[in-house]
Amino acid sequence: MSSSYTLLQKIREMPGLYLGNKSLERLSAFWNGYVFGRHITIWEKATGLDYFENEAAVIHYDETGSDSDCRNLMRGFDEFVHLHYNTVMSSLKGSSLISAESNSEEEAFDKFFELLDKFTALTDEEKKEVMDEHQRKWEEMWSK
Repeated sequence: MSSSYTLLQKIREMPGLYLGNKSLERLSAFWNGYVFGRHITIWEKATGLDYFENEAAVIHYDETGSDSDCRNLMRGFDEFVHLHYNTVMSSLKGSSLISAESNSEEEAFDKFFELLDKFTALTDEEKKEVMDEHQRKWEEMWSK
């Protein structure tokens, strides 16, 4: 598995160490910082430039997102979560939708990992089917 997936599993096993407590909101904030930090490191190594002293870096980040390890791990997860909750029209990210559908941060944290387990068990072809199904439902809603 990828280093990003390994990190998520370590957080799952010891959320207090990484987040303070079981909280999907804290996990999301941690993850966003982790992804951004990885991107900066990779970009600086590739360009030899200081990310924060180069305006083009921000444009580059907006155009390319994060590195492939993080991107590939989570590609299609938001769509998977939306299909799970049958809320194709929602503009919420997957983690926000899980939180909205949960009674507590701890429940949302556990549900995130339950859905991540199901999602990562899918083959690449099945993940593509999830994304295609989400797109199809999205287009159906807008064509009415």
